[in-house]
Amino acid sequence: RCRAEMQQMVLDVADKEERAKLLDAEYAKMQPVNRSLYTFRIMDVINSIAKQKTEIAKIIDDIRTIQKKSNKISDTLRRTEAVADERVYQEADAQKNDPAMVQSYRYLSDLRQLFETLVDVISETGAKDREARDYEAKRKQLKSRLDANNLTRILDDLHQVRAENDTLLAQLKASRRL
Repeated sequence: RCRAEMQQMVLDVADKEERAKLLDAEYAKMQPVNRSLYTFRIMDVINSIAKQKTEIAKIIDDIRTIQKKSNKISDTLRRTEAVADERVYQEADAQKNDPAMVQSYRYLSDLRQLFETLVDVISETGAKDREARDYEAKRKQLKSRLDANNLTRILDDLHQVRAENDTLLAQLKASRRL
């Protein structure tokens, strides 16, 4: 019985020595890690994300404000146009013989047409602005791909730091056992 226990202990010691050699070899392969550099990189990425969030919030706020103004102006224009149309039509209808009234109704009709053209031009301008912003976003996205490579390196560094921590933890545990 004692011999069996001793043989088991010898096998356990051999396994632990083999494991220690593997861990030593793995530790030797690892490069020295500059933790402050990796921490700085991670914090830089976090700060960049925070800045992007604030910029996005500002843009969304601007869009909402412009949309509200546009809706308000459109509503006011429709109401004003309806009132002016009704009044000019009533006057022109009442004074059919007066060519000035008929001409004023035609001018109002032309004015309405010009406003519609103006609204279309403004809409097209907005579409072009959106398109320009989309192209700018694509440009930034392409540029950020380069930054994504940096992020990949940071993540690799993070994994390396974690592996080093695990190795150091294992060594610490092993030294406490001895």
